[in-house]
Amino acid sequence: MTIACGLKFSEGVLVSADTEMTYGGELKDRASKIFAYEFESNGGGRAVFTYSGAAHYAKMAIQECERVLRQKPEEEMTRLGMLNAVGNHLYEFHHRHIYKHPFYQAIGGPDFSLILSLWSRHDGLGLYETSGDAMIEVVDDDMYACTGAGETLARYLLHSLMMHPHHSLVDISTIATFVLAEVKSWVPGCGGGSELISFGKEGELSGVGWFDISHVDPFSQAFQQSMKQLFLRACDLEQPDKEIAEHIGMLSMQIEALRNHCKSEHQREGGSLRNLTKALTDRKVKKH
Repeated sequence: MTIACGLKFSEGVLVSADTEMTYGGELKDRASKIFAYEFESNGGGRAVFTYSGAAHYAKMAIQECERVLRQKPEEEMTRLGMLNAVGNHLYEFHHRHIYKHPFYQAIGGPDFSLILSLWSRHDGLGLYETSGDAMIEVVDDDMYACTGAGETLARYLLHSLMMHPHHSLVDISTIATFVLAEVKSWVPGCGGGSELISFGKEGELSGVGWFDISHVDPFSQAFQQSMKQLFLRACDLEQPDKEIAEHIGMLSMQIEALRNHCKSEHQREGGSLRNLTKALTDRKVKKH
């Protein structure tokens, strides 16, 4: 079980995933589901993968795609060339290992899906998602890709939060951490920590890190509860306008108090928001 997302924002792509792994339907463990590769020896291209579904098959496919890309000549390491190489290999992989498997499309079977982002110094950055051996590009109108058991809830939440593909890094990391937190709270099999990696339009890669995202909780829980109460009162036309105004004032003070608390946590050494922001912005443009 998994929740994994790729989100487009003003500076590039943010890839995020939970870290819970389930073995045999009972044993739970923690493991990274995001894999980043740099191809300095044949042109400086880069790729980031995450997945949902059968972990061993997904990881095997990702590792084989990495080897295929690393063996390509430099002149073919355009984004389209990388995309075609990955697409062709996934087609072959599924026909070799997945479609012939006796438990294909059954519970516990070998099925998996990928979200990947590719960058070439020739033609920039792109975000893609797969279903079986089919792969499509996530265009600006789509804005995001999701996969895994938490996909339905994640898409519902992202539909209201991702109003355009031009959010800042701070906004998109807040959106990603909020969505992961909500999915892990409500969808069985999604859990553990949260990991994110930012992938810039110039090929900058942040490190992959596991983060405590508790700084989002006081905002999301208190804000949602207050907004629901405000909604109910505003819809009751018998409520005096003065009481509605007072409730709006209380909501404003609550938001101010929450922001002041989180600002103090942000300044504290080791604060989760401080660590997250630093990790996602501490990127370097690699030499080609």
